[in-house]
Amino acid sequence: MASSDSPVKKKEKKTTRPEMCIIHSKEIKDSHFTYLDDVKDPDERFTFLKDIAELRLQQPSGSTRLEEISTNIPEQRMSDHGYHRACYNKFTKNTERLKKLEQPGTSRSDSSESTGRASRVSSGDTVLFVKDCIFCNKVGLKQKRKYGGTISENTTVFDMGGGTTIQEIAEERGDEKLLTRIRGKCLFSVEAHYHPSCRKQYTRSAGLGRSEDEEKRKMQFGLEEAHGQAFEKVCCYIQQKVIQQHEIVKLGEISRYYVSLLEKSDFPNPEYRSEKLK
Repeated sequence: MASSDSPVKKKEKKTTRPEMCIIHSKEIKDSHFTYLDDVKDPDERFTFLKDIAELRLQQPSGSTRLEEISTNIPEQRMSDHGYHRACYNKFTKNTERLKKLEQPGTSRSDSSESTGRASRVSSGDTVLFVKDCIFCNKVGLKQKRKYGGTISENTTVFDMGGGTTIQEIAEERGDEKLLTRIRGKCLFSVEAHYHPSCRKQYTRSAGLGRSEDEEKRKMQFGLEEAHGQAFEKVCCYIQQKVIQQHEIVKLGEISRYYVSLLEKSDFPNPEYRSEKLK
């Protein structure tokens, strides 16, 4: 029996936010859940999943359809809607292999031309690219040598307006192979991927012809060099701390380290956002 001097504390009930995976696979268990409301652009992500579902349902009966999942996606997004990480990976896997149903009047050559370049069709004319590097055309990790060792470098996506320079350089060089893929596209909107080292090499070999003013060209070159060197040191830091020593490092800590490296150069940027580094 509790005494009057030590009142019994009532256990507080934890309020659990409801979770509804809109692309759930029954065999997936104990996977991390992400709410659509918590992603950067919920409406765009929701439309992305609905477009994949529509594209899957256009396929011949078979494993690529995921018919039960594709037909269960709701028409409108709700606050409890989201997806398990493993369910998302399964549902969006190999979407570049899905064939879009040909519309009347569309020639077979027209439809095959875009195969392999786009993973899905969304509202309007926006097309998401396959997740390969637009420079080397490799998907995922790329091995590169640095400081006598080998590090793995993954692809990343462009910031808003970040692909403008690439298109200008490609036009100056007459690089039709790259231009065929990116001409007239907002590389941010279509989620074009690239390896930072591939982008650095491509811009460095462009002859710095982006400005007629010599000082501006030197400034641009120095800025890219400073960020490139800082990024490579961050990669080495992650290789050592996370991959080799299995430590948990917060993105904020990595961002502060990146900013401190820039401060040692002629191009400090204390306001650099961690989202860009991510």
